[in-house]
Amino acid sequence: MEQLHHYQEKLHTLGYNPKTIYSKIRNIKSFLTFTNKQEKQIQTKDLENYIKELKQRKLHSSTIYQYYTHPKEYFRYIKESKYISKNPFETLILHLEKQPYKERIILTQEEIQALYSKTKNLQEKILLHLAYGCGLRAIELERINTEELDIKNKLVIVEQGKNSKRRIIPINQTLQRDFTNYLKYRNSIQIEETALLLNQKQQRMKKHTALELLKKILKRTTLNKNITLHSLRHSIATHLLENGLSLENVKEFLGHKYLDTTEQYVRITKLEL
Repeated sequence: MEQLHHYQEKLHTLGYNPKTIYSKIRNIKSFLTFTNKQEKQIQTKDLENYIKELKQRKLHSSTIYQYYTHPKEYFRYIKESKYISKNPFETLILHLEKQPYKERIILTQEEIQALYSKTKNLQEKILLHLAYGCGLRAIELERINTEELDIKNKLVIVEQGKNSKRRIIPINQTLQRDFTNYLKYRNSIQIEETALLLNQKQQRMKKHTALELLKKILKRTTLNKNITLHSLRHSIATHLLENGLSLENVKEFLGHKYLDTTEQYVRITKLEL
């Protein structure tokens, strides 16, 4: 159990939620108890028997996936630590019949481009920049003010994130250009409102109004998806991971408190594959 203790300490260091760590360690212990073997003795046949037993219990596919994945991650760790020379999970391909789970709509990069191509004005483009390019939550999009744009340093500073957590988001040259032009427009209309996004009354745009605006953009496309502002946040998280950004960096980008919240995007992508 010494290796399992080291692994548990590593999960703490990586920033996992204590409840998630407990769940991972519990599932690893459950697997080891089922096999009744030491880690070095476990073979691929033991894994096959374990999966078979889980299926016989008629568990949901996502539950079986967790029961399987947690020991798999542990065995990858102990192989990297040179505790075992051969990882039995490397020779097993898990086949599960996908069962329905809570729908999380994720657009492809091409579909995101389709949305951008149908924007009619700069504010609509800024809306997409905030929800997709910056990965803001709907409430963060509603709260953001003009002074939170650090154009010179290519940064968006979210002062009022979830649980009052502050975070800094880097932006690319395209967003920098569009934000610059938008701020010039905001300065030209000379109003006291500090909100970045404005409604038709030149007041702070609420998240439900921002959603309505997104729906208008969506209707101009041929996309047949019932997306929300959060769908754009889900999409950028997935695209960043697909393009090689580390899980830890995506966690900071999204402003997640725990790593396992970010890890759901990896899990969903694998299930889709």
